[in-house]
Amino acid sequence: MTLEADEKGRIGSGFAEVKEDAPLASYLLDRAFFAGGNDMTLSSPSAEAAAFESLPAAAFSADMNLTIISWNQRMAKLSSWDALDVIGKNLAEVLTPLVIGGESIITDLMARIAPQPPLSNFRENADDACMEITLRALPEKNFSLLHHRIRNIEGKDEGFGFVLVPRSVVLPSPTEGFHRRLLNLSPGMAYQLLNDGQWSIRYVSEGCRDLTGYEPEYFINHPGSTLHSLIHPDDVSRIQEAFHSSIINKQRYEQEYRLLDANGNEKWVQEHGSGVYSSKEEFLAFEGFITDITLSKHKEQALLGERHLLQTALRDRHGFGEIVGQSPAMQKVFEMIIKAAISSDNVFIFGETGTGKELVAHAIHNNSTRKDQPFIAVNCGAIPEGLVESAFFGHKKGAFTNATQNQKGYLEAANGGTLFLDEIGEISLSMQVKLLRALEKGGFSPVGGQEVIHPNLRIIAASNKDLNEMVHDGQIRRDFFYRIYIIPIHLPPLREREGDIELLARTFFDMFGDPVTSPPLTKHEIAQLKSYPWPGNVRELQNVIRRYITIGNLNFLQDMANKELAEAQDGALTAEEEGSFNLEKAVESFEKHLLVRALEQTKWHKMNAAQLLGISRRTLFRKLKLHGLD
Repeated sequence: MTLEADEKGRIGSGFAEVKEDAPLASYLLDRAFFAGGNDMTLSSPSAEAAAFESLPAAAFSADMNLTIISWNQRMAKLSSWDALDVIGKNLAEVLTPLVIGGESIITDLMARIAPQPPLSNFRENADDACMEITLRALPEKNFSLLHHRIRNIEGKDEGFGFVLVPRSVVLPSPTEGFHRRLLNLSPGMAYQLLNDGQWSIRYVSEGCRDLTGYEPEYFINHPGSTLHSLIHPDDVSRIQEAFHSSIINKQRYEQEYRLLDANGNEKWVQEHGSGVYSSKEEFLAFEGFITDITLSKHKEQALLGERHLLQTALRDRHGFGEIVGQSPAMQKVFEMIIKAAISSDNVFIFGETGTGKELVAHAIHNNSTRKDQPFIAVNCGAIPEGLVESAFFGHKKGAFTNATQNQKGYLEAANGGTLFLDEIGEISLSMQVKLLRALEKGGFSPVGGQEVIHPNLRIIAASNKDLNEMVHDGQIRRDFFYRIYIIPIHLPPLREREGDIELLARTFFDMFGDPVTSPPLTKHEIAQLKSYPWPGNVRELQNVIRRYITIGNLNFLQDMANKELAEAQDGALTAEEEGSFNLEKAVESFEKHLLVRALEQTKWHKMNAAQLLGISRRTLFRKLKLHGLD
C-alpha cells in the first residue's frame, strides 16, 4: 500500500474519525496494513509521521534498530506518555513498563520482528502480525498490537509500524465466526472486496476451490482483477456495467454469466452482492456470493433449444429442414432429430437404402451447438482395406509408399464437429478397437507419427442393417456398439409413408422440372406412384420423377414393379417347390404367394394391389377368396 501525505501532512486516503468499535476501523486497519501485501511504502519521514498521525487508532513506528521514531496523539493519550518522552528510545525500553507481563510479551515481539532470521522470511500472515496485550493503565480491556514492515519508495526496509486497537476490532465476534464457518460449508464462493482503489480481495470462502479450481490464497490480498479475470471475455463488459451501476445506485447486484475455471472449463454462475457502507454513507466494501448453476443452465438452454426447433418444425408444414414429410412416421423422426440436436450424445440412424440417413445426420448437426464446425461424411464401405487406418487417423510424410505429404485423417478433420460414419457395419473388428480407444479419450497417433491427438467430435453412425443383429453375429464388437448406439433413430421405408409420396413427388418435380415444358403430375400419375412398392425408397422416387420429366410418362414403372415381383417370386418358388414336379400345386403356390406379396407392398390396399398385378378389382377379389385371403 502507498500512503502519501500532502503539504499539510494529511493523508490522501480519506481516513475518517471513527469510534474504536466502529466497523470502519477494521476496514481502515486492513487498508493501512494488510491490503497491500503486508507492507507499507512511505515516501519520506515526514510522510511517515503524517501517516501515523492520521490513523484512526493509537500508532507508532520504529526504525530497523527498534528505536522509536514516531508516536501519534492517540498513542500518547492511551499511554499517558507524550511523543517527546519516547521518541529516540528503544522499543523494549518503552513498551515493557506499559504492558502487563511486559518482559515476556516484549521478548515474543522481538522474536517476531528481529532481523534474524532475515526479513525476507518475516512471517506475514495476519495471525503472526497481531499479538494480544493488556495495558497496565487499562487492565480491564484487551488490546491487539498489529505490527508491520515499513519500506521506502525504493523498496528498502526502513523499520516497523505498530497499531494498537481494541481486540474486538481485530477478532471476529462469535456470530461472525459462525457466519464464516457457515459460508465455508456452503456450495459456492463468498467474497469481500475492499474499496481501496484496487478492489483488494479481503476474504473468500473455502467454496472457491470447487467453483474456480484455485486455493483461497490465490485471491486473498490480491486486486479484484484476479477474480474479474475469470469472467468469460464475452460477458466482461456486461458484468462491469452491472457492477458499477449497482454501486452508484446503491442497489442489490444480481447477474448470471460464464466463468472460466483454473482448467479452462466454462461454468455458468449466478452472483448476488451489495455494497457495505459506513454510518456516514461512505462506501467501504462490496460483498457477494457466487454459485454454480451450470447444470440448471444447460437444462434451461436445452429446453429453449428444443422449443425453438419445435417452433421451426411447426412453421415448416412440409417437413424438417431439407427432409420432406408430413406422415405420422416422419413426425416421430423429427421429434428424435430435435432430441438428438440438443444432446451431445452419439447417434445411430437405421434405415433401408435410400431413406435419407445422411440428410438426418446433417439436420442433427446443423441444429446442434457444433453447427459452425466441420461435418465430415464417410462411407465406411468405400475405403480400401489397406488404407482404413490412414483414412481415419491420417499419416505423416514417408509413413508408407506414396505418402508424399502429411495428411489429416477423418477424426482430426472433424475435430470440434461431427463425424458421420455411413454403413458403419463395414468397419473391421480390429479397426473398431482402435476407433473405440480414440473416442474414449485415449486419443490416436497418425500413421508414422508420435504425437497423440485427442479429438473432440460427435459420432453419427448409420447402417441399413440392424446393429443388434450384427453384434449377435459377431460383426460388431459389443463395447463399440455401446459407444455409438446411444440415441437410435429409425427411418421408415417409403412404403410406410404413403401420405408423403405425393408431397415428395411434387417437391422433386418443382426441383427438377420446368413449369412450362415439363409434363404435369396428374391424379393418374400420383396413383401410379402410390401403388409402387419403392424398394429404393426416397432416392428411387427422386430418380423416377427425373425420368418422368424427361420421357413424359410412368409406363416404365409397371415394368419395374413386375421385375421386382418376378425376382421375389423366383426365390419363393425355389424355396417352396424344391424337389416337387406337381405343376398344379406349383402354379397354385406361385399365385398365392404373388397375391400376398402384392398386398403387403400396397399395405393391403386392394385397388392398388390389383393395379400392381395388372388385373381387375373383381378378379383380385375372386382369387383372394379362392386362396382364403379375403
